[in-house]
Parts: sequence; structure tokens; C-alpha cells
Amino acid sequence: MRGADRERGSITAIEVLGVIPIAAIVVGAIFQLYLLGQAGVEAESAARLAARELSKGASESVARQAGRGQANARFDVRIDVGATDAGEPGGVGTAGDSVAVTASATVPFLGIGVDGLDLTIERSAVMPADHAGLY
Repeated sequence: MRGADRERGSITAIEVLGVIPIAAIVVGAIFQLYLLGQAGVEAESAARLAARELSKGASESVARQAGRGQANARFDVRIDVGATDAGEPGGVGTAGDSVAVTASATVPFLGIGVDGLDLTIERSAVMPADHAGLY
């Protein structure tokens, strides 16, 4: 009877070992969601900055460099530039009424980058082109 009283309310080592994998999965999922959120913010900032530079008349390479410079080094950010006419996506360049920039950030799986499990987040920004130098 005395041994049963001693074990009541105590956690055995087997119970702790059973909880560790579940806790690790939960922590990993929370960390992955954090990375996805941060990548979305970084891609949005990069797209906005690149679009702002293009709308002020900068070249595509300068705008891409500005967008990549805005992003965290943890994420591989790709900047795609396009022109728009009346809100429709067009070809590469800034010949339309506005400029459109899409930034894609690759999110490494759990921060370590497992091939085939990385995710990509895309964000876009559209700004009016400054043809007359008014902005």
C-alpha cells in the first residue's frame, strides 16, 4: 500500500517520453508558422520598396537590388517586375500607367531547408508610374 501512495500523482519516465514527440511537433509547427508570417512581411516590404523605386524612375536592376536589400538574409527573395496599363498586368518594364512588382520569398522547412519541403510566399505591389516627375 505504501508503494501505491508514493506513485500517486507522480509522472513516470514513460509518460514524459510519450509527451516529448508531441511537444516537439507542436513547437516545430509554431516555428514554421512564424517563418511563414515573417516571409510574408519580408516579401511585402521588398515588393513595395522595389515598386516605389520603379515608380520614381529607377532602373529594374536598381529596384530589384533595393527590394532584395530590404529582405532578411534568411529568405531567398526573387523580384519580378512588370508594367501595367489600366490595371492589367503587362510585360517586363515600366511603359504602362503603373508598375507592378511581385516578390517571392522561399521559406526553408523548419529553418533548416529540406529539399522538396521548402515553401514559397508571394506578395505583389502596384504603384503609379511617375512619367511626368510629379511624385
